[in-house]
Amino acid sequence: MSCAGISQNDKPGTVQDFNSRALFYYSLAESSIQMKNLPDAIILLKKAEIEDENNLEIRERLTEVMSMASLYELVTQQEIIALGEKYYRQDKHTAKILRFLAEAYRKTEQFENADKYLKIALQLESSQRNYSTYYFFQKTYFNNTDTLLLEKALASPWERKEDVVRIAHYYSEFNLDRAIEILIEGYEKWDDLTTLSALLQYYNDTGGSSEIIELLQNRVDRNLKLAPNMQNYLIAYYFNTFQNDKILLNQQICLESESEQILKFLFFAGLSQSDYQVTIKAGHLLEDLDNTDPGFDNTLKGYLGYSYFKEKHDNMALEYFLETDSIDVIMEIFHDLASDSLETERTMQLLDNYTLKHPNHDLTNLVSGYTYALLEMTAEAGERLDRISFDFLEENDFVLPVALTYVDRLNDPGKARELLSKRENPDPSLEEFFAIYYYDSRQDSLAYEYIIQVLMDEKKPDVSIYLLSSFLAERMDKVSDILPYLEKGPLDHPDNPEMMNMLGYLIANNGISEKYTLAEDLIKGALEISPDNGMIWDSLAWLYYQKEQYGEALEAMQILLDSQIENSEIAYHLGAIYYFLENKAEAVRYLTMAVELKNDDKAVKKAIEFLELIYSE
Repeated sequence: MSCAGISQNDKPGTVQDFNSRALFYYSLAESSIQMKNLPDAIILLKKAEIEDENNLEIRERLTEVMSMASLYELVTQQEIIALGEKYYRQDKHTAKILRFLAEAYRKTEQFENADKYLKIALQLESSQRNYSTYYFFQKTYFNNTDTLLLEKALASPWERKEDVVRIAHYYSEFNLDRAIEILIEGYEKWDDLTTLSALLQYYNDTGGSSEIIELLQNRVDRNLKLAPNMQNYLIAYYFNTFQNDKILLNQQICLESESEQILKFLFFAGLSQSDYQVTIKAGHLLEDLDNTDPGFDNTLKGYLGYSYFKEKHDNMALEYFLETDSIDVIMEIFHDLASDSLETERTMQLLDNYTLKHPNHDLTNLVSGYTYALLEMTAEAGERLDRISFDFLEENDFVLPVALTYVDRLNDPGKARELLSKRENPDPSLEEFFAIYYYDSRQDSLAYEYIIQVLMDEKKPDVSIYLLSSFLAERMDKVSDILPYLEKGPLDHPDNPEMMNMLGYLIANNGISEKYTLAEDLIKGALEISPDNGMIWDSLAWLYYQKEQYGEALEAMQILLDSQIENSEIAYHLGAIYYFLENKAEAVRYLTMAVELKNDDKAVKKAIEFLELIYSE
């Protein structure tokens, strides 16, 4: 029996080669396939075959449709095998017919027969499809990963992009770089979305975001289509990397997109780049979407109003502001408007109209009072803030912000105290509020008075108060004065590693040697709770350094040495430790790093002094 069959050069007949009756049945079969009536299609194809028994296209189509029907259990695998074997015996078969025959044998777990016909198909047609099919079969059922098959596939004519993508996938399992090379070649050949999509996936797996963006942007620049997920990737990348100018350059694909996320990116990019016309266009498209996120609605309306104001359409701005229900959004917008000294007059006019037309007088008094305060119109600000009902402020969590406005903008701590005293749940307490305010505004003497009051009066001060106290004590050089109060912190918060570490490091950093034992107990206790915390290990290392146990200090620093140092203080500590271990090269390296990181002024100053000492020796 000959195994020659029909080679790739002996193409199956075309429709024009059919005799009239075979063509009639074949056409009816195709119509049945379109209507998903596979049983009738099979009957009609069999009739077409009877009328034109040497027509290989009819045989191929019949085998293919029977294979499709088997998925719905309309035909058995044995029927496909019988048909395929008949064609093989008659020596009138193609590689495609043999692939379907091999598939039927595979599904019935007759793997040797499947292997036989896949080999013959490959002999008949040395195509990428047949090589890759046979590679996958061998790999799956015989654990044979003969990459020579893949190499031969690549040496075959590149006719179908799906085959190239499949070959690249097989390569990706053991050589991702080669898979990417294959897809690059495929994309250069076809310039299509199929190979590009696969290529982007592999670039993504290797962290090659810049290559992805270059390919996508190149396609956009050539006015070629991008799939929606590719558009999303491109615009999201620019947004997340703060390249809003690039989003504006690609605004057309954003404006043509129906993606809410892409339109949001364009909306905010327009705001960021002060291109308010783009923001307005994107905003109106977002308004037209049926499924816009309800939580975004107030932001959308508020900043559409803001954009219209910037474009000098004050009536439209007012209309959108009146529709904005979020206090936070409207307050943020008027904060921005008040910051523009060139538009103070228009801002005041808009504020007056907003106050006149909005039905909620508590809200308008809050917005106008805050805006007047920003404009340093203290009398007007105080008058408006005084009108706001306490219930409104409490309900909307604005008691503390208004109290802060009184003390910070209006220089009226009495009003702030009066407002805060109305709270049923005084958290933070009056003393805590003023301590935090004066600390943040660097009025250290006043902050110290209030913080001591809190530490003395409150039964169990919050961890944040203890931490603030330690920072203030170091800033004012009052560690010895405040330490007795801070020692109560770990007793109040015994399971808080930050609390324990703060006190332990404070003792170590200030060289309070009589309390080193306490410091070590505290820091080690913190490490038991948080063993991977590098800052706590740094505290232990610094304590050992102060105790002149430099070997132990370096050992404690090991977790930090295994990671990237990004803190000037830690780098300074390492430099100092290495210096006393007589490793000046490493000392200079880390002390220089402390200076270059420059994110802790005290550590930078000490590092510079240490470097000067080393260079003077």
